[in-house]
Amino acid sequence: MSFINTLMKGEEGLFKAESLTAMQKLTLRFVVVGLVYYLFVLVEGMIMRVYEVEQIAMISDEQFFAILTAHPLVGIFGSTYSIVCGAFLFLVPFLMKKPLYSMKLAHWNFILITAGTFIFWLAGFISHYAPLYTLYWPLPADFSQFNPVGGAIFILGIALVMVGSVFFVINIFKTITYTPEGWDKQPAGKLLGSALGTTGIANLFKRASGITSCCGHCQGHCRHGPECRNHPFYRHIDPGIYGSCHIRQGPESYRCRCTSL
Repeated sequence: MSFINTLMKGEEGLFKAESLTAMQKLTLRFVVVGLVYYLFVLVEGMIMRVYEVEQIAMISDEQFFAILTAHPLVGIFGSTYSIVCGAFLFLVPFLMKKPLYSMKLAHWNFILITAGTFIFWLAGFISHYAPLYTLYWPLPADFSQFNPVGGAIFILGIALVMVGSVFFVINIFKTITYTPEGWDKQPAGKLLGSALGTTGIANLFKRASGITSCCGHCQGHCRHGPECRNHPFYRHIDPGIYGSCHIRQGPESYRCRCTSL
């Protein structure tokens, strides 16, 4: 009883679920579901290993191949996808210092991946649908060997997971590029370029050429010109990489760290 209490409420009751934000709760749901599906994978893996050594009376050959089909898919979609989605939906807004683009999309992402994984897992156990690893287009629809109903349920589950994955990708990239209401307009193109790595590659060529531009702290007043206003990386100040430039605005002189690209 003490273990269960600690598990649910934390050491000495320090875990307070009511204090969590909506984003923290959603992240925990992704992680918990991912770990539950990981437990499914562990059990299925042990069953298959034992079955290869000595057949288990309660598991038929058809059931074995159904487990063989579901085992990697539950591990990939149910466990890995859930944990990765939860981590990135939390980390990207945290690193970008702005809210997630859509909590509604994030909730649908969670629901579709969780439900879709359970549906195609259930199809194997109920109908013994076992197309093995034929998940590439077109989706496995071999009804000559397997129950058509089982195949339809299996395909439905996979389709739900795919839709949930698309929602995740949209949410992440929109979070990177959008400007929250009431904020100053953010350079969506440059932020997207940074996320895709194109900005870093361009910077390597600029550094080799000795081209210099300034960070956003310059506010466009330093001698290097308008590049300062548009530079998206003004938060990244590292004395080991960044030089400095002088800004003169009115009677006062300011010093700004700038990047020598």
